[in-house]
Amino acid sequence: MGETHLKQRLDRLEVIWAMGLAIDRVQARRGGLDELLITVHEGISKLMDAENFLVALCDQERRNFRFAYYRDTVDPVDPTAAGWIPLAEGDSMLTSWVIKNAQPLVIDALGPGWTPAAVVRRITTTADDLGTRGFDTRYGSGLVDAQEAATGVRSTP
Repeated sequence: MGETHLKQRLDRLEVIWAMGLAIDRVQARRGGLDELLITVHEGISKLMDAENFLVALCDQERRNFRFAYYRDTVDPVDPTAAGWIPLAEGDSMLTSWVIKNAQPLVIDALGPGWTPAAVVRRITTTADDLGTRGFDTRYGSGLVDAQEAATGVRSTP
């Protein structure tokens, strides 16, 4: 492992450690869920681009969910105002599907026998690269192409 790579890993570890301390301080003063989610978002923002960040809470017993935290620089609609949203059968909302099934949509499409590592590899290698070629801290592996990840067929030219 190169010295630069080791330094980057140590810097990231320091950010994670600081985030843990910040979360602990919120809990010690009995801060609410909003304060906790803001603290988590701020910490994650130091590790990666998190301009668009949502947290959903699910009530499986009542079969609904709500967005507890929302920051989005693109979409002006605030989903936290919607309150509890039903987890209806046949729901086309991706968030609802993922919550109901407790797994990403691509895993279901790929079928049994796919390991989590293989699914991640499929998703990252079929993503449309954005920004710097290859993985970068702003765009990660790029824009996920769910159709190509699920079917192996390129959906965009």
